[in-house]
Amino acid sequence: MSALETVKELGRMATTATLTKDVIDLFSKKVDLLEKQVAALEQENSSLKGENSNLKSKIGELEQQLESSRPKAEPFSTKVSLARSLPLVTTSPATTAAVS
Repeated sequence: MSALETVKELGRMATTATLTKDVIDLFSKKVDLLEKQVAALEQENSSLKGENSNLKSKIGELEQQLESSRPKAEPFSTKVSLARSLPLVTTSPATTAAVS
């Protein structure tokens, strides 16, 4: 039974029953159960927060590795000088007429 279900059951019991010794004992047991469930959930929450923190740290490390492994861009002037060193291809009017 989850903590929410236990709380709902306590509410139903409070609205439908008179507070006899049996009901008070049952409420006491339900409160004990809730305390145990809350403690377990708090422990799980703490564990998950630690795991989340570790995963965020790992993501940061992996992003840094990815960034450092990417090739650096060449300077713009190098690209221009390479383009200027390529031979210029020209077409003769006979080649252009044959293609058309």
